[in-house]
Amino acid sequence: MKTNYQVTIGYKAIISVDVKAENEKEAKEIALKTMRKRADIMGRVGVDLQDDNYSADGVLNLDKTWNQF
Repeated sequence: MKTNYQVTIGYKAIISVDVKAENEKEAKEIALKTMRKRADIMGRVGVDLQDDNYSADGVLNLDKTWNQF
């Protein structure tokens, strides 16, 4: 007979989200919306984010960085 266990996984991570936006502010908003949506999906499959404190701090303009205009 199998036993149910709850496993706590502690970690610090950096999550990168690629988005298309008009400016950095909009890019942050879209990325956070995407993260919230994915966090909801994780919750539905049995993953409980105990500390869901996250923010969008770093923004890299890939087009400018790689000169892809």
